[in-house]
Amino acid sequence: NTDAKTRDDQWNDKDAIETTAGIRRAVLDDKSLSTSAHNIKIVTDGDVVTLRGPVESADEKKRVEALAMKAATGKQVRNEISVAR
Repeated sequence: NTDAKTRDDQWNDKDAIETTAGIRRAVLDDKSLSTSAHNIKIVTDGDVVTLRGPVESADEKKRVEALAMKAATGKQVRNEISVAR
């Protein structure tokens, strides 16, 4: 998918960096999440945050999205996380 967000799409302005860092902290602080969930990719591009990578369950996918939405107030969160089989 050529539209998929990568690290190279991360904006380098203060707000984008703080948003990404805040989501990362929230995800890492949740010890109920798997190592896979702790390692998802988080890209903030303007007012859109994209989450990508595999997690172990649909519940983890929902949990990571909820953490991101809470940490990224006022931004749209695109959940492109996949559930590993």
